Amino acid sequence: MKNIRFKEILFLSYREKRARRINLDSDVIVIQGGNGTGKSCLLKSLYGVFGAQVNKYPEGWSPNHIITLLKFQIDGVPFKAMRIGKDFFLLTPDNKYFSETSDLGVQAESMSTLLGLDLFYYSDQETKKRLPLGCYFMPFYIDQDSGWQQPWTSFTQVGNEHVKRNVMLYYTGVINHDYYNSKSRLLSLKGEFNRWNNEKIVQNKFITIIKDKLQSKTISLSDDDFKDEIDAFVNNLQELKEKQNKILKELEELYFNKMFKESRISSLHASISEIEEDFKYALQKEEMLMCPVCGAHTNNTALARLGMNIDKEECRDLIVQYRIELQEIERKIENAKHKSEDLNKKIEEIQQLVATKKEEYTLKEYLNHKVVEKLHELFGENEQEFDDNLFRLGNEIKEEVAKLKSLKGTNRLKMLSDYFNERLVSFTKELGGNINTSKKHEFGEKIKGSGSSHPKETLAYFFTYLHIMQKFGTPIMLPVVIDEFKQNGTTDKSIGKMISFAINHRPENGQIVYSVSDDYPIEKEGVKVIRLDGNHLMIQEDYKSVYDEVDYILNKNFKMK
Repeated sequence: MKNIRFKEILFLSYREKRARRINLDSDVIVIQGGNGTGKSCLLKSLYGVFGAQVNKYPEGWSPNHIITLLKFQIDGVPFKAMRIGKDFFLLTPDNKYFSETSDLGVQAESMSTLLGLDLFYYSDQETKKRLPLGCYFMPFYIDQDSGWQQPWTSFTQVGNEHVKRNVMLYYTGVINHDYYNSKSRLLSLKGEFNRWNNEKIVQNKFITIIKDKLQSKTISLSDDDFKDEIDAFVNNLQELKEKQNKILKELEELYFNKMFKESRISSLHASISEIEEDFKYALQKEEMLMCPVCGAHTNNTALARLGMNIDKEECRDLIVQYRIELQEIERKIENAKHKSEDLNKKIEEIQQLVATKKEEYTLKEYLNHKVVEKLHELFGENEQEFDDNLFRLGNEIKEEVAKLKSLKGTNRLKMLSDYFNERLVSFTKELGGNINTSKKHEFGEKIKGSGSSHPKETLAYFFTYLHIMQKFGTPIMLPVVIDEFKQNGTTDKSIGKMISFAINHRPENGQIVYSVSDDYPIEKEGVKVIRLDGNHLMIQEDYKSVYDEVDYILNKNFKMK
């Protein structure tokens, strides 16, 4: 089992000239502060820096505008993860990039290599894809947004419930790596089989509905028998299409010009009304006028008032001119509409062609016959494609089921299931929560509690999974991150019990990072307290030291100067 520990996290904003350096080198770290001090921003960034998609960041905090640098260790070997905007970097102990990408799929590939998790899932098209990053961190994080409602829900874009359940079974040791990937492929194969089968059912229903229409007559004619008529039919259709496009284009341009002229006439009428109002105003005022919009001053003389009247007359002249042009446009529109009569004649010619008979069949009947033939051909091809794919997928499903049977340890699953139920009941009672002891609780079940007991039940579920993961051989163990124990009106006494429980039951040699409000009392012994004050996580005092460290890393990998 690989053990991952956080050592330090750094934040840097070039825009605000602020930064923050936070030492995380302790088994138990408490982030303490009031609302708006940045507790959730810090905790969300611990896994967000790797590329995991958290539910949402607090308002006013955008990781795309901040550089985040996390120092961590894997079995004592130091590494760094850095996020700059939408770009993610993983650095070796000597500060060299071994991964640099803005593609979360590529980042997931790099993280899986670093953590030694060779896990995949299969998309709807049976494309083999690396697990989303949030899947790696689901068991270790409770956020404020949804994590206290149900375990393993603090990240988005982690696949469907099948993917999440398989990850849960893998992490808790119920299934091994080979079983996980085989199970994922089997689910994909079944999904693809169902899609092909549903498409076949839809086609068969369609054929049933129109079967009377698809009754094909035996017509002893060929395309050569109707060659002249078909050629004329095609030419007429082409000519009809060209004439339609030409008329539509002409009408489009005419209607646009008509709208423009009408808009200009309306604007000119408005201008005349404004000039008349200005003229009346000028007659009542002194020698100097002030513009109410821009504040400019102008002389109120007879010559200036004459200019107003001239402007009004010019507006009227333009209105007359636009109305004449508008009449011409409307005349052209009517002419364009009359041209459609030519289209009607062309349609009549096509109808006559369709009615042309050879032997006892018209061209229309012949064309209908050809369409039916083509539909039969297409349906036949589709039917064969459906059958081929269903046969192939059926065989692959059988092979994968046989493979799973050889890998599945039913005794182990039952043993872990029993142990899960026993631990969950014990943890819930220890926390003072409510739990139904008359039923057996299963892996992945939803929590149904409510009220002040619900957070206790959530915490019991969360640590039951962690306990089983460590006891039965999870491949990795990461720091436990919990955002704010105060939920649903829990009392200070309940909060104290929940915090003590979390600290005492954290994984062996593991870390826990949690947040509390600024007024909550903390026992200092064995606990590293990070105080956050003010209304911003970052401070000016840390700017230079963080800037220099980030600058050193960037210059080591890029020519920044």
